Amino acid sequence: MIDHETNEKHAANPEPGDFWHEMLSPIAVVLDVIGDTVVFCRNRVDVGENYWRWNHKLSERLPKSEFANLFRYKTLPKKFYADVVPRAHMPDVRAYQEQLS
Repeated sequence: MIDHETNEKHAANPEPGDFWHEMLSPIAVVLDVIGDTVVFCRNRVDVGENYWRWNHKLSERLPKSEFANLFRYKTLPKKFYADVVPRAHMPDVRAYQEQLS
């Protein structure tokens, strides 16, 4: 069941590691928040049978105001089609940070 209160909070103020999914199908992970900019990843790469990982090299950047609308229905802008699991993908955040250094 979609938790609109938690989704609203993390859409407006994302945190590194936030995992967005639709019925447990991965959509995006937040890798960093720099001021008003959200660094996130939607691209995955297969790493074996039934296994995948986020492709950090194809990360994207959006202002928080635009990011906040990514997971909402276009015709019902107050409703979310996706759900967030706060800070669930912290290993990906660490991997992304290591990639930058």
